[in-house]
Amino acid sequence: MFEKTLFFCAALGLAALAPAQTPAIGETYRAGDFKLVYQGAAADLCVAQEDYKVAHIAAGDLAADIERVAGLKPRVKENANGLSPHAVLIGTLGHSGAIDALVRGGKLNVDEIRGKWESFLMTVVADPLPGVQEALVIAGSDRRGTAFGAYDLSRQIGVSPWYWWADVPPQHRNALVVRPARYRQGPPSVKYRGIFINDEDWGIRPWAGKHFDPELGDIGPKTYARVFELLLRLRANYLWPAMHECTQAFNLYPQNKFLADDYAIVMGSSHAEPMLRDNVTEWDSKARGPWDYRTNREGVRRYWDERAAENGRFESVYEIGMRGIHDSAMPGSGTIPEKVQLMEQIFQDQREILASRVNPNPSQVPQLFCAYKEVLELYQANLHLPDDVILAWADDNHGYIRQLSTPAEQKRAGGSAIYYHVSYWGAPHDYLWICSTPPSLIWEEMSKAFDYQTRSLWVLNVGDIKPAELTTEYFLSMAWDMSQFKIANQRQFLTSWAAREFGASSAAAIAGVMTEYYRLGYARKPEHMGWNDNDSPISRTEFTAVDYGDEARQRLDRYAALTRAAEAVYARIPPARKDAFYELVLYPVRAADLMNQKMLYADRNFLYAAQRRTSANDYANRVRSAFAHIEAETDYFNTRVAGGKWNYMMSSNPRSRAVFGLPATAAVTPIAGIGWGVAVEGQAALGPPDTLPTFDPFTRQKHFIDIFKTGTTPFNWTAAADAAWVHLSQSSGRANDDVRLWADVDWAKAPQGDDVTAAITIRGPDAERTVKLRLFNPAAIATADLPKFVQSGGVVSMEAGHFTRRTDRNGAGWRTIPDLGRTGDTVAVFPTTTPSIDDWAFGPSLEYDFYVFHPGKARVMITALPTQRIHAGRHLRYAVAIDDSSPTVVNLEDAGRWEDNVLRAAVTGSSDAAAGKPGKHTLKIWMMDPGVVLDKIVLDFGGLKPSYLGPPETSRWGML
Repeated sequence: MFEKTLFFCAALGLAALAPAQTPAIGETYRAGDFKLVYQGAAADLCVAQEDYKVAHIAAGDLAADIERVAGLKPRVKENANGLSPHAVLIGTLGHSGAIDALVRGGKLNVDEIRGKWESFLMTVVADPLPGVQEALVIAGSDRRGTAFGAYDLSRQIGVSPWYWWADVPPQHRNALVVRPARYRQGPPSVKYRGIFINDEDWGIRPWAGKHFDPELGDIGPKTYARVFELLLRLRANYLWPAMHECTQAFNLYPQNKFLADDYAIVMGSSHAEPMLRDNVTEWDSKARGPWDYRTNREGVRRYWDERAAENGRFESVYEIGMRGIHDSAMPGSGTIPEKVQLMEQIFQDQREILASRVNPNPSQVPQLFCAYKEVLELYQANLHLPDDVILAWADDNHGYIRQLSTPAEQKRAGGSAIYYHVSYWGAPHDYLWICSTPPSLIWEEMSKAFDYQTRSLWVLNVGDIKPAELTTEYFLSMAWDMSQFKIANQRQFLTSWAAREFGASSAAAIAGVMTEYYRLGYARKPEHMGWNDNDSPISRTEFTAVDYGDEARQRLDRYAALTRAAEAVYARIPPARKDAFYELVLYPVRAADLMNQKMLYADRNFLYAAQRRTSANDYANRVRSAFAHIEAETDYFNTRVAGGKWNYMMSSNPRSRAVFGLPATAAVTPIAGIGWGVAVEGQAALGPPDTLPTFDPFTRQKHFIDIFKTGTTPFNWTAAADAAWVHLSQSSGRANDDVRLWADVDWAKAPQGDDVTAAITIRGPDAERTVKLRLFNPAAIATADLPKFVQSGGVVSMEAGHFTRRTDRNGAGWRTIPDLGRTGDTVAVFPTTTPSIDDWAFGPSLEYDFYVFHPGKARVMITALPTQRIHAGRHLRYAVAIDDSSPTVVNLEDAGRWEDNVLRAAVTGSSDAAAGKPGKHTLKIWMMDPGVVLDKIVLDFGGLKPSYLGPPETSRWGML
C-alpha cells in the first residue's frame, strides 16, 4: 500500500532540501518514530514560561495547526510537570530551562545553531525528562529561530503559510508521526527580510476599516497581528507598515509596537519616512512648522527624538536621511553640494538621537539609507554615509534594479539592501490591481543582487498583500535560503507550491497555468493595456490584427485557453479548496483575460468599423461584456469568496485610471439587405490588390482571408483556388458573421519556382473577389541542408534562447533563463559578477546560424529586458556581427525611452549589418557587460511589419 507521507521542504517552504535533511511526517508508526498525534492522543507542547512571547505565540499556533490537520488540539504547557509521554519541547537557547538542561546533560548538541542568527534545530531526544519517553525538540538560536522552528513543523504537517490569508485548508490526517531525523535551518541568506504594505487605499485599508476591524475603522492591531503571523510563517522578520493618508500611522495605536515586539517583528519605515515616523499623518505643519531642515532643524529633530524615545527599546531598523512629505524631494533649495552638506548634518543629528535613545554606540543600531529617486543623485555626489549604515538600492519601480554596490561599497560594514516592487503607484503607469510579475524576473534581478553582496536587507512592496501572495512567498523564500534557487527554478517552485496548496494531482496543471499567466502578463501587464501613461486617455494597442497571423487574436486565444485550463482545474479540485484557488489562480487569470478582451476587442471594433464590417458592433458588445464581467468577478471575490471574508479587498479600478474604464467604441450602420467584403492578412485598408503574404516551404506558415458582412442579411459564399496545391480551410458556407479562411499549401504538389502564383476566387451574391497568392519554392535548395532559421517575409526572426552554439570564456558564458521573456526564454551571462570588458573578442559569445535567400543589408534588432547597468562604471553593451565582419558595439542604455521600455518589458538595440550573398550565415553576439538579458533577435531585410511582439520565429518547419 502507498503510505501517505507529507513532505514539504523548509528551504522553499515547498520542496527542495535533500530528503535526509527533511523531517518526513507520516500516518503510520514505525519503531523510533515520534508520535505527534497517534491513536486519539496528541503530544503536549511545552514552552518555558520565561521564554520570549513569540515562542508562546508560535507554540499556540502550532497547537491550532495540529488541530486543523488531525482534529486534536494539544495542550500547551509552560512547565514540564505532568507532560505526556511524548512531548514537543519548544524553546530558545538560554531561555528554556528544559532545553538548556538537555544541552548541559549532553543529550542535545546545539553547536550548529548556537550564536547563529535566526536558526533552529529539530530533533528527537529519548528520555529527556522524568516521565517523558521521547521529545521532539525545537530549539532556536534566538527568539525568531524558535518561532521559525515551530511554524516549520506546521508546514511539515501540511498547513500552508496562507491558510488564513488565502483560505488554504490543510488535508485531514488521522495521525501525525515524525520520522526521526536531525533537521536544521538557518542562518538565513539575508539578515532582514520583509514586506511593505503600500498604496493601501483600494484594498487592505477599506477591507480592514469596513469589514475586518470596523470597530477601529482602520488598519490596526487586529490586522497587524494577522500580518505578523504571516511574516513568521513565511520566515520573514521585517515590516514597513501602511503609511498613506487614508491610514493612521502605525505608532498612533500604542498597542501596535508592543504587538510587533511580541511577534519579534523588526519594524522599519518606508524609504521616504525617516526615524520610524509616518510624515503624512504625523507631521502637523501648523503645530510643528515647515518640514524643512534648513529653517526648522530643532522642530524636525524634536519630532524624530519623540519617536526614538517611544520605540527605542524595541527591535527596529531606522531609516535615516530625509525626503519630502509623502515620497517627494527633500524640501529646500540649494546646489547639490549644499544639499549633500545638509544631508550629512541630518545623518549626524539622527545618530545623536539614536545614541541618546537607543544605544550609546549608534553603530550598533540598525540603520538604513535608501538611495531612491533624487537621493541617489546626492549619494553619487560624494555624500558621506556612515560605514555601518545599510545602503539600500531600489528597483525602477517596475522590477529592474537601478544599480548595485561597487566592489568598494561591498566592503561597507553595514552591507546593502534592496527595495523591490511587485505593486506600484506612479509614473509612467501604476500596476496596483493583480500581480503579474514573473518569479523568473524576480530571480534574475534578486540573484544578481545577491551575487553583488546585497545581503543585509530585502523588502518587497506587496501592495495589499492579497494580489501578490505567490510572488511574496517566492521573494521571501529566496531571501531565506538562496542556495535553493537555481537558474531553472520558476517551474519547480510553482509545481511545489501548487502541490502544497491544491494537491499533487493538480500541481503540474496549475504550474502550467501560472507559467502561461506570467508569460502573457510579462509581455504586457493587464494594467498597461491602455497604451497610455497615468494621466492620459487610453490609446489603441500595438498588437496587430492584420499581420503575422493576427497577433492580437493569438494573444486572445492564448488567454482563452489559459482561462479554460484554470477553470478545468477549478472544476475538479475539492470544494474546500475552491476559495483558495479562486483567490490565488482563477481571479487573476480571468481578470487578465478579460482586460485583454476589453482592450483588444476595442481595437478590433475600430479596425472593423473602418472596413464597414457589421461585426464591429459585435465587438463593441464584447468590449462592454468584458468590462461587466470584470466588475462581476470582482464583486464575487469581495462578497462571495470565503463567505465574504474579503469584502472591499479587491478593487477593479484602483486610482480610477482610464484603463479600468469602458473604452470608447465605434458603431456601424449596416446597409439594408446583402453587403459583403473580403480582407486578407496584411491588409488594414480595403481595396485591391488583395494579395496574401508570400508562402514558402521552409516555414510553411498559413495565412488568412476574412469574408465579412456589411449588410443586414446573411449570404452564401464559395471559395476556390485555380491550383490544386492550394488548400483552403473551407470552400463554402453561409456568412451570418465574419468567416476566416486559412490558406495553406500542399507542398508535395506545389510547383517549384521563385515566384509561383495562384488565385483564390471568392464568390458571393452578385460579385466575386480575387485574392492573389505567391509561392517562393526555389528548386535549387534542399530543405534538409538548411540551418534552423531562414529568411521569410523579408526577415529572420529568432528567440534568443534558440542559439546554435555558445562559447564560454574565462569561466563565464551565456545561459538560458527558462520562463523569462515576452515570447520565449531569455539568455544572460553568468556569473553576473563577470568583469565588463572593452575588447569584445574576450567576451563569451553566442552564434545563430541562418539562411538568406535574398541577400542585402539588414537592420539587426536585438530585444532585451530593460535591465539597468549593474553599477557605476558599467554599461549594457554587447557587440554583434554577421559572419566575419567587424562587430558593432551597441549600448542598450542609449536605446529607447525608459518609460516605454518598462511598459513594454523590452528595450531594443539596433545596428546595421549585411549578408552579402545567398546562403548560410552566422549572427554572432559577444558580451561586453554582464546584466544584458537577451530576449529576441530580428534581422530586417526590408520586410518587417508593425507589431508589438515582432515577427514569429522564422524557423524551419518542424524544427522547433
